[in-house]
Amino acid sequence: MATLNDLSQAWGSDLSPSPSGDLATASGDLRTQQRIIRRLMTCPADPVNNLPPDYIWHPTYGAGLPRFIGSDATEGEIAAVVRGQMMLEASVAQSPAPIVSAQLITNGISLTLSYTDAISGNPQTLSFSATN
Repeated sequence: MATLNDLSQAWGSDLSPSPSGDLATASGDLRTQQRIIRRLMTCPADPVNNLPPDYIWHPTYGAGLPRFIGSDATEGEIAAVVRGQMMLEASVAQSPAPIVSAQLITNGISLTLSYTDAISGNPQTLSFSATN
């Protein structure tokens, strides 16, 4: 099976240059991590509150993690949404299911995700915070 690459781009940053001056690529476990963070931080359309999607051509894509900041959502509700979105990511193994820990912090949410990369088969842990 051929390995796919994405352009390397940490959430909230510009594209990364490679040592040769080209655009850097992300593959394997890094590619999966970047895709998970992008999915979780991207906001889908919210017709109840009349909010547009971040990706106009994919209005249902994403967990909308930034919209949970300051809301009355519980840590368990946030973890359930994150787990469900991770299960939609092709590079996250379905079994064993991802384990998600969400913690409300001052002006944000802290997440610790344990999952298996579907391509490499490697167990992974990813921790990050979403803040205002």
